[in-house]
Amino acid sequence: MTKTLAATAAVVALVLAPSASAATWDAQLLARDDHNTAHAARYDKLLNRLQPKCRQDRSAIARYTLGAKRVMNADGYHYTNLTLLLTLSGTIPDGRARVDCVGRYASMVVLLERHP
Repeated sequence: MTKTLAATAAVVALVLAPSASAATWDAQLLARDDHNTAHAARYDKLLNRLQPKCRQDRSAIARYTLGAKRVMNADGYHYTNLTLLLTLSGTIPDGRARVDCVGRYASMVVLLERHP
């Protein structure tokens, strides 16, 4: 009886567990905003890569990415959220202390406005 219950519990846990390839809500939000939902896992992977590099948590990084995209779009620069995440990740070398990613986005906006 105990073995049957344990086996049933294991099967239920496997069935109800989110799949490894399922992207988180913040990655899905960014992908949806880019009309790129088929590749939401790429956004998820980048957010995971940025989380230990940034002082902000991944949901804050996602929100600031959306904000940076909107500001840049208003200024005539049309970047995807994926491009912004890749760019942000590229500005932070591995092995450094956590940085203020919001400040990084602000710097990117200012640099673009100075060099049209």
